Amino acid sequence: MKRDDDKEIMQPLPLADPGTPDVRSPRRFLLWLALRQSRTVAAAAALGVIWMLAQAAVPLLVGRIIDRMFTAPSSGSGPGLAGAAADCLPLAGLAVLLHGSGALRNRCSESSARTANSRAVQLVCRRAVVPGGFGGSRTAGGLAAVSGADIAPLGDFLRIAARAAGALVTFGAVAAFLLATAPALGWTALVGMPLLVLGIHPLLRPLLGGQHALRGVLDDLSTMAVDAVHGQRVLRGAGGAEEFVRRYRARSQEARAASVRLARTETLVDGVQVLLPGLFGLLAVGWSADLALSGAISPGTLVSLAGLVAFLVVPLQTAAEFYDKAAKAEVAAGRVLAVLTAPPQAPAPQAPLPLPPPGAGPELADAPADLAFPAGRLTVVQAPDATAGAELADRLAGYGGPGASFRGVPLQALDRREVRQRVLVTTPLSGVFAGTLREVVDPRGEHSEEDVGRALHAASAEDVARALPAGLASPVGGRGHTLSGGQRQRLIVARALLADPEVLVLFAPTQAVDASTEARMARRIAGFRTGRTTVVITDSPAFTAHADVRADLAGRPADGEADR
Repeated sequence: MKRDDDKEIMQPLPLADPGTPDVRSPRRFLLWLALRQSRTVAAAAALGVIWMLAQAAVPLLVGRIIDRMFTAPSSGSGPGLAGAAADCLPLAGLAVLLHGSGALRNRCSESSARTANSRAVQLVCRRAVVPGGFGGSRTAGGLAAVSGADIAPLGDFLRIAARAAGALVTFGAVAAFLLATAPALGWTALVGMPLLVLGIHPLLRPLLGGQHALRGVLDDLSTMAVDAVHGQRVLRGAGGAEEFVRRYRARSQEARAASVRLARTETLVDGVQVLLPGLFGLLAVGWSADLALSGAISPGTLVSLAGLVAFLVVPLQTAAEFYDKAAKAEVAAGRVLAVLTAPPQAPAPQAPLPLPPPGAGPELADAPADLAFPAGRLTVVQAPDATAGAELADRLAGYGGPGASFRGVPLQALDRREVRQRVLVTTPLSGVFAGTLREVVDPRGEHSEEDVGRALHAASAEDVARALPAGLASPVGGRGHTLSGGQRQRLIVARALLADPEVLVLFAPTQAVDASTEARMARRIAGFRTGRTTVVITDSPAFTAHADVRADLAGRPADGEADR
């Protein structure tokens, strides 16, 4: 957001560069997040100190006004009443300072929290799409759980940090006043209140363990839900919907039980936070009243002491809340770091080799399957075993371990971005993002409408555009959920054809279409890719008649070479 004079008044989100995080431990990551927006965090802390001190000053002024009232003559006029009336002006100014500093503190705290959350989300997204593949056991559901539930506690931690800074400074100031006014009471507060805070600390260990357990169950539950939505057609077709519902219901009950256990611990902690300060406050007020009755302190000082002791409950509760938020943030930071530090499926080489020139070797080859794919030819690999076909596609993409090479150089020794620019691998699980039909097929908007039409025709998907009310301008939901399985798969193939890579690998490109559509796709794809290196991994014979080279996964030519 900017003013007319183009001076920026708010942090633009998302950030241009989220930075390089400290991933050595969850606590170091939280410290790194705080330091990355040190100005707003420091401003929020300073305003938090002012806000807390203003609250503590209220009972002092009230006590002073009461003492002046007690010194006023019985006629109702005199220096006592005049002084009391004069003290009301600073009290009004204190109210303005209290509300102003509170509003500004909230603004700075909110800015710090939202910036930290945005930074963490960008780091997770950047790691999830890094060239080389996202390793570990994280699926779409797991990443969704981290990006959702595990991001908010990071911002909550920065929000409470400003209040905690104010609570710490104010506690010291109030304790100093108590020591000067009533030393015994002051020492009791100075020693007793921190001991109460430390007494709550042992309860945080089971709280932390409960949060870990609950987040693990919710992560699994989110993963199951997301994966089920994406694969609902497969579940229904295989008759596994009822079994999935049974498993999901059982896992939901585990999540409910974990939530109840955590709620019991949180209730105990909250109760202790109220009970212990309350008991201490009653003790301190009674002690102050005894001092007033003995004449050791004035009535106004009694009111000030009672008010300050009651106020000390606020710093204590803030400290306990800080412990709670810090524990939750540490759990969340650990789960974020599990994503940020997950090893890639295909680590980028430390010193990538230069890209070999054309003709240096087979355009693409796979040693485990003993296959070589010549440049400019259409090679059809018969793969009756879908798992073996998927493993071959992963290796040719550079994700499935060593063995694949490009022009004689191992794929894993080449720069990942160079490989992505020259070798495109599509599978039935390739993503379809939300947008118009044209944006689905041409995500970068680099091609003319005629080019998009030719790609749709080659993938036998022109009927998809005709069936939608606005043609290429028709909206398509995320992951293509508004399309049938066959429509979605044909659009994926059309997008790959329009990209026109040097090497195109299509794994099971027709598994969701009928036989007549499959035959058209095979004929048209072969014609569209004439003279360019194309590999089709399939269990269907539809592409065989159009192949330049035919082979199976054992590396043996099925029928040698065939001229079209």
